[in-house]
Amino acid sequence: MRDDLKTVIHQDGLRYESKVGGSPYLGESGTMSCILCGRHRPRSLLRPVVMAGARQYRCREECRNG
Repeated sequence: MRDDLKTVIHQDGLRYESKVGGSPYLGESGTMSCILCGRHRPRSLLRPVVMAGARQYRCREECRNG
């Protein structure tokens, strides 16, 4: 569990007492994850592939699982 997250379940069922907002990918606008390795990369480093009739994206190079 992260240190900046404190949870307590109250009688009314609410859990979060305090939580830091925001995205874990700050400064990385326009990123997508590779369908094979899951690594987040800028879209310019991904290439489209068709899987099950839908367009997905995978790494152009250096994919961990490809």
